[in-house]
Amino acid sequence: MKFLAKGNKDRSADVTLKEYLQEVNQKSRSSFHTKFARFCEMYGYDVSTENPFKTDPSNPNTEFQFKWEWYPVFKALFKDNDKHPFFQRNRQVENIVLDEITDYYSQLLNNIEEIPDYIQHEIKTHLAYQNTLKERYVLSDIAQKLAEFISAMQIITQQERPDLMVAIYKQLDEWIYNAFTNNYMLNLAKRQYKNENENIFKDMYLKSKQSGQSKELIKQLFQEEDYLSQYQKVSDLNELLNFLLKAKIISTSSKDHKKSQEIVAVFSPNESQGKYSPEDDRQWYDLMYEQLINIPEEHKEHLSNIINSIKRCKYRELTAESNIARILESKVQFSREELDQERRAAKEKRRQELLDTISYCKEELEQLEQEDEFLQGDPEIIRAMQQDYLNFCARVKEHSKKYDRASSSFFAQLVAPNLKSNTEK
Repeated sequence: MKFLAKGNKDRSADVTLKEYLQEVNQKSRSSFHTKFARFCEMYGYDVSTENPFKTDPSNPNTEFQFKWEWYPVFKALFKDNDKHPFFQRNRQVENIVLDEITDYYSQLLNNIEEIPDYIQHEIKTHLAYQNTLKERYVLSDIAQKLAEFISAMQIITQQERPDLMVAIYKQLDEWIYNAFTNNYMLNLAKRQYKNENENIFKDMYLKSKQSGQSKELIKQLFQEEDYLSQYQKVSDLNELLNFLLKAKIISTSSKDHKKSQEIVAVFSPNESQGKYSPEDDRQWYDLMYEQLINIPEEHKEHLSNIINSIKRCKYRELTAESNIARILESKVQFSREELDQERRAAKEKRRQELLDTISYCKEELEQLEQEDEFLQGDPEIIRAMQQDYLNFCARVKEHSKKYDRASSSFFAQLVAPNLKSNTEK
């Protein structure tokens, strides 16, 4: 059965190159082809033998056609790819400025907001999205805070500054060690989980051979487990979108998908009525997929709370400057009775926060004790972790050489003004 064709499209819901260019307000096809060639280089699409973005992937002379199932992801990743800091092939890391990175990720995050909700949920539940959303704000904030740090150290007298530097040195060393150990234990837990799952699948496979169960089912389970493993390894937002794009392209080319789409087409408004626009058809497809996936409302609400919490950048409210400013403002804005009420409310809020912290600490303490028991059961893990930490430190020091100049220049700004002022007296 053939889907309803509109122009050269297999289905009305699919998107032609002309429609895409109109949607993004771009007139030049040659600019698209230049941009598309670089896109394929950056994200690993070898279109010389097969081009999944064409009507006939095996025929390079056919027109571009973007399947609606994956077009929104493609558009989000492709639309502003020419603004990627490394879109130009000859760009060097040393020449990249922070604004280029934050501006690009801001645009990429905005593009994701245009994707249908059921795909957005798939993207936003991943840590790659949430971490990028955090970095969108915190990168600029921490750059500003470091600039304030330089300024503050210049103003603070030389008598106090060395002790502060020693304290900062110790704190940084502690952060590095904690970051390593947390990551080490997390990876250890992941490996243990993976090994347990592999053993389960091996047992299932052996039992299926003995009982004559379907090998296809076991094969599908292995494929799903492998997909989940690869999905969890993704760490960058670009990589995540590309991973999902490739997965959806493969999925839409499968025989099972084509059969299901033949059934879907029978009930499509455009198929049955023949008078609906492509936009209507696309909305209908989105509605169908929303119902098929059927994300529970509590999951949507939970994810929304996480995203809103990140966007609030609550860490900005916890600075000493913000706390003092609020205290001073409250004395001006409130009467004594209102201020007392505000203090009582703040005290109760802080009390509850402390109780929550105590509860969390108890849970963490229990986890530490469990980990301690686990480590005591195999002291080799402790020695392996300690040796790996020393190896990690060696790699960090070697890798840090590329930042020596910037770091040296950074801290020179703390001391140089005093030296200069001493020569100008």
